[in-house]
Amino acid sequence: MKHAKTNYSTKSTLAAAWRSVRSLAYYGHHVKLLNMTVVWQYVRQAAQHDLFYHLNHRNYLANFLSLAERAEFALSHMGVENQAFNDHYKENVYLKGGLVVWEQTVKDMSFQIQLRMASRIAPEGDLELVMFVDGERLYNYKFSWLDGAKIGKPGTIVPWITTCQGISRERVDRASKFSDAFPNNWPKMFCLAALKGVAAAMQSDVMVGIPGHAQIALKDGDDERFYSSYDTFWLSLNGVMTSRYGYIVPLDTPDKDLAEVTAKHRNRARKRRQHWAEIEQSVTHALSNCRA
Repeated sequence: MKHAKTNYSTKSTLAAAWRSVRSLAYYGHHVKLLNMTVVWQYVRQAAQHDLFYHLNHRNYLANFLSLAERAEFALSHMGVENQAFNDHYKENVYLKGGLVVWEQTVKDMSFQIQLRMASRIAPEGDLELVMFVDGERLYNYKFSWLDGAKIGKPGTIVPWITTCQGISRERVDRASKFSDAFPNNWPKMFCLAALKGVAAAMQSDVMVGIPGHAQIALKDGDDERFYSSYDTFWLSLNGVMTSRYGYIVPLDTPDKDLAEVTAKHRNRARKRRQHWAEIEQSVTHALSNCRA
């Protein structure tokens, strides 16, 4: 046992040393990163001092980014957080568990969507939009800010959606509550409406959705499942694959004319769209009030 403990300590020390070397390789980027108020006052506490997690894991955001690109993306993302938003936003997103951007109570059940710093255990995105049912997670998207120049839209900031995480076995009861409160609707679409609100608050008319083959959780044999979860979904929203970062998804995806919907389903469709529009407007309003 003593030998095993020593070996583990040696591996840990070597790993820590290697991480330090990696961060020093991009010294200029990290000096700028650490000098940002949002990083030093907020992220440092929230991340328990793990400020270089974009280099500490096998991948970050997507499975094709080089170490240099990871350093660039971390700096770019935090630069937006530092400059675009006020202290109220930073305190809630990083230190108080999340910024509530939409909430509603139905049949004594509480529903919320929060914007918060994403978990750093799996670096699939720096921020996440999470739907809660009675205080428990139901669905979430993770994203980071992408410089619009990378997708042919210079001068804009675009949410790059890097993860969609749905209803696992332990969340089935929460999904039932959602269906009871919002029949003929889906948590995924509520969170998508919230993402549209995020993009609108940044004055962007598009989002970018990662393709399944670039998602960092992809393993051998998962290609078809990830294509269905990501690519097929973005395509259904009129997404167009135009860059390595994925599909450009327009915010104003046209809905089928209600007059073309059968009378039996017309009222359901109207209610669905009303919920989505209310969420998008709520999120846009909440984030617009948090702009610096």
